[in-house]
Amino acid sequence: MADVDGSGDWYAVRCIFVSRENHSPGSRRLEPGEAAYEERITLWHAASAEAAIAVAEAEAEEYADVVECEYTGLAQSYLCEDAPAQGSRSSR
Repeated sequence: MADVDGSGDWYAVRCIFVSRENHSPGSRRLEPGEAAYEERITLWHAASAEAAIAVAEAEAEEYADVVECEYTGLAQSYLCEDAPAQGSRSSR
């Protein structure tokens, strides 16, 4: 689970979603056989990359239900070297 006591690190987790015909997230309807992919990056305070991915994947399933798309199961984490702040950047 996400770290609630402040002792963990910040992780950005990238999840990929797919929409199939007639369920396009954009303004254009998808034709038969077409698919649209969405990349979504969320921030999590967690004890490890694995913990951040676990929380992000649970949230991704909820998001997919609301948006009527499918979570592909692809999640990648990135350790933020510093706590996120307005306009913060990474040297990587």
